[in-house]
Amino acid sequence: MDMVPINWWAVLVAAVLKFAIGAFWYSPVAFSKQWQEETKTTDEQFRAGFVMATVAELVTDIVMAYVLARFIAGLGITSILGGLTVGALAWVGFVATNGITRIYYERSTWRLFGINMGYLLVSLLAMGAILALWR
Repeated sequence: MDMVPINWWAVLVAAVLKFAIGAFWYSPVAFSKQWQEETKTTDEQFRAGFVMATVAELVTDIVMAYVLARFIAGLGITSILGGLTVGALAWVGFVATNGITRIYYERSTWRLFGINMGYLLVSLLAMGAILALWR
């Protein structure tokens, strides 16, 4: 298997962008109240786990951006439409499918699905666009 070179700056920027989207998405301006209602998480519980959650988010954002960059590079995608398509397909095939099963196994709600999966869809679309254009 040929390993196509990956632009690490693009991976890092895509990861930081995903992190920034999440910071906005789960802020009081957007969906923090609804997310807390659905997860039954208090402000104190949120604050107690914030540092570890933030570290985990940063690490997993880099991993996600790297894997998406591998998909995009391996497919030879170099256009914004191609990057958006790969991001959307990754969301449909790997993320949304997993989110739907959580509704039934974990007794989650469609509202929480919409909040969490909406964030991941927007993130994957943005990352796909960056990673396809900046190679």
